[in-house]
Amino acid sequence: MEPSVRKSKKKLNKSWIVVAALVVLLGGASIYYFAQYQHLKSNPQAVSNQETNALISQVGKLIDLPKSETPTIATVNDKSKLKGQAFFVNVQDGDKILIYTTAQKAIIFRPSEDRLINVGPIAISSSSQSTK
Repeated sequence: MEPSVRKSKKKLNKSWIVVAALVVLLGGASIYYFAQYQHLKSNPQAVSNQETNALISQVGKLIDLPKSETPTIATVNDKSKLKGQAFFVNVQDGDKILIYTTAQKAIIFRPSEDRLINVGPIAISSSSQSTK
């Protein structure tokens, strides 16, 4: 065989090896993400609990939190709806609000800056469950 034919066959073999490696990697990634999707689909509460525990841990590094209860957590999506309420004066979209009903405490936490924005007592009316 001529040297140029051997070189082209070697290049062709290398190309097939690269293509095969990519197929294997993409196949593995597809299987992994499909398994993750199935896990989320079968147990969405587990993911929510993980996120809640991570947030509580993060905020707990900045302030002592009530140990006897799990907070209700809300995310601020539209800060304009909170205008006129003194507690929410410095709130931004994306802030997390932790509401401890038994301890009657509310905490505004900004994950993007890893800092507390406001902490205060709350009063929850039994008929409307709204915070004041």
